[in-house]
Amino acid sequence: MVAAGSVALSLTLGLLAALALDRATFPGKALFRRLVLLPLILPGIITGLSLLMFAVFCRRSAQPVHRFSRPWHRAHFRRHH
Repeated sequence: MVAAGSVALSLTLGLLAALALDRATFPGKALFRRLVLLPLILPGIITGLSLLMFAVFCRRSAQPVHRFSRPWHRAHFRRHH
């Protein structure tokens, strides 16, 4: 029941926002459009910044990727004699 109410509310608010952005002219329309589009843009920005930070970190370290994989590799794939 909560899911159905959530869908109905989201659909109603989404349709009203889309109609307002498409047909109406009002002060702050550009800001409102940016706020509506922010959830679509933000995950890409966060992913890009994370990859950039990882690349910078790897460049500064002496052993880039092996530093992360070796302790895990030794802990889980030991040879038993």
